[in-house]
Amino acid sequence: MEHLIVDTDPGIDDAAALFFALASPEVRIDLITTVFGNVSVEQATVNARRLLALASRSAIPVRSGASKPLRGAPKFAKHIHGSDGLGDLDWPVHDTGAAGGGASEAIVEHVNRNPGAITIMALGPLTNVALALSLDPSLAGRVNSIICMGGAVLTMGNASPVASANFFNDPWAAAVVYESGAPLVQIGLDVCQKVSFTESQLSALGRDGGIPARRLAEMSRFIADAYQKTPAPVKRWSQYGATGRVYFNDVPAMGFAILPEVFSSEHLPVVIETSGVCQGQTVVDFRGQLGREPNARVCLDVDGPRLAGLFVERVMELGRPA
Repeated sequence: MEHLIVDTDPGIDDAAALFFALASPEVRIDLITTVFGNVSVEQATVNARRLLALASRSAIPVRSGASKPLRGAPKFAKHIHGSDGLGDLDWPVHDTGAAGGGASEAIVEHVNRNPGAITIMALGPLTNVALALSLDPSLAGRVNSIICMGGAVLTMGNASPVASANFFNDPWAAAVVYESGAPLVQIGLDVCQKVSFTESQLSALGRDGGIPARRLAEMSRFIADAYQKTPAPVKRWSQYGATGRVYFNDVPAMGFAILPEVFSSEHLPVVIETSGVCQGQTVVDFRGQLGREPNARVCLDVDGPRLAGLFVERVMELGRPA
């Protein structure tokens, strides 16, 4: 069993990834840390507590973290996830619990208490992880791995022509993490675009699943509508405009911890661009032209239908009586 710190900015796709983890025996979430991204860090923290309560897992500790990138102001994605990040549905007011702060300190403490045993599952901007590495650079040698949801290598970006949202939102933090020497796995848009969920799969979650699955199906309506509003030129070149399909971009990242054999990857040198029109781009040196050593395992392909099928099977059962 792989022990996880999940650093997250829930987000409908984060919700899906969290449910996948909670339903899977291959992983265990020890700690959730929240970061700005899809929504403010305050809303992300409320959302994390909501999702845990929905899955009857409120005992998992939650620590709130960075409210903005290392430089500049935060950017949110409410047009994709809703003003509350979870599809603008009604939620019980009593289920959010309380969460402490100090996310980066909590990351350092938990990894150092369990050297070599903890994987950081980074589903949002890498600000908390970068701050943790700044507090204790030796953390890079004690973490089992850092799985980063972000990057675009052989495809376009989704927050800029070349950058994925998580790295675009704090490229300076991403650069710190990628230059830290920690063992990295990059789950970027190259594989996220190959893991989609059909109308029939979402209908099955809503019709036959437990409470978390049914809620996820409800949330998915917002993100499906957002994809349908994608401008025509983008639809022409991106699978995200495909009718009747939804993409939960954080699910492949969690899927790597649960079913790594469905991914194809290469160990490659990756540089994060921190300025100009290419800010947040993952520059991958396939030909060794930069003279750098490989610093990340870059996932380039995935058996999307197999991973999506496992996700539906697992999440369908989450929250059902034993």
